[in-house]
Amino acid sequence: MICDEMATLIKGDYEAAARQKTVSRSSLDPERGLSQRKDELHTGRVGMDEPRPQIDWIPSGKPAWRGGWMNGYASGLASVLGFLGHEVDYDQVMGDLGVAFITQGEENSTNRFDGAVDVGWWPLESLAIIRLNFLEGTVGREIRDIKLPASAHDATARDLYRKWFEPALCASLERRAPAVVRVGSTEYIVTGCDDHAEYPLIGMCPNEEAGKERIYRIEEPLPPYVALTFGQAQPTLDRAAADREALRFAIMLHRDQVLGVNYDGRYALRRAEEYGGAWRTGLKSYAAWIACLEDTEHPGQPFWHGNVVRHLRLNRESAIRYLTAMQRRQATTIADHLGAAIEIYRAIVEEVGRCDASKQAPSGLGGRQALVAHIREIMRLETRAVEQIERAVAALDCV
Repeated sequence: MICDEMATLIKGDYEAAARQKTVSRSSLDPERGLSQRKDELHTGRVGMDEPRPQIDWIPSGKPAWRGGWMNGYASGLASVLGFLGHEVDYDQVMGDLGVAFITQGEENSTNRFDGAVDVGWWPLESLAIIRLNFLEGTVGREIRDIKLPASAHDATARDLYRKWFEPALCASLERRAPAVVRVGSTEYIVTGCDDHAEYPLIGMCPNEEAGKERIYRIEEPLPPYVALTFGQAQPTLDRAAADREALRFAIMLHRDQVLGVNYDGRYALRRAEEYGGAWRTGLKSYAAWIACLEDTEHPGQPFWHGNVVRHLRLNRESAIRYLTAMQRRQATTIADHLGAAIEIYRAIVEEVGRCDASKQAPSGLGGRQALVAHIREIMRLETRAVEQIERAVAALDCV
């Protein structure tokens, strides 16, 4: 079953509704009961017509030890890549994409609701797309992305799906390659599609609990927002070189040197022009978040900030596991610097854990000021962690 916290995120998905124009704002009202949305997605109605996917495969669900929600892109990518024969796990995908180290945010955001910046949308935006070229090299598989253009609203939802998504999805399934598709606020592994008038996609959310996996018709409003399909296998990068590049990218994310003229990475970014205007990836995102919290004229919805907190913790927990795996591959001096960074990221996770991520957080001025204090401490700790990563990169450059 889809978990409570994701149902909350769906309720706050104002931007997707505005872009896709398939869901009214009233249907995303956070005051409505969360269980209704869950039941619509994952109970009786879904399986009534016994969908028949082209690929007879049920992905593995979320292991119990992981606890809360997992990043849908990373989980879906890892699952499909495993199906295609690649040895890759969730945390490697999170780290190689840079998601483990990113803090997504917008400066001068136009993404507003009742005058307030919807910061809850920030971690849901598909910024991971920008790093797919690098992930292709680390896993050894072509990954194609399809994203609904912001201006693509001159047709019905079904026609938009047919124009932008259906051909690529059908071709991928014919190659026996599942796809990862985002519909609304949720990512799904798609193993089939048919001519169902309203809900043609068949598959499973990768966050289904282990032992409760099943394939169902995905009853989400068309069109999708993003789809990832998989092409031919290709040579993989040397892991030592990939580790160095991943660490360099983490530093650039922190310094907001990824989107815009400052990027000097060795792997071209996808859709950099699309995201290069307002989107930020590090300290500037934290500053924009603080500015929103200090805007007492437009407080917005408290749970938006809780969503940012949840995703920040999710990302940094993966950073710890990603760097721990990398540490085991390195010589002593490099491993020591990575170990120091890991300990600081542990302190960051602890600090994030002190932030109120409940639905009502932060509901008053005192709560907002407390959250600002936590954010400033997180920024300080993140800078210290990146200093250790810089030292690790310097040591790697001497090898």
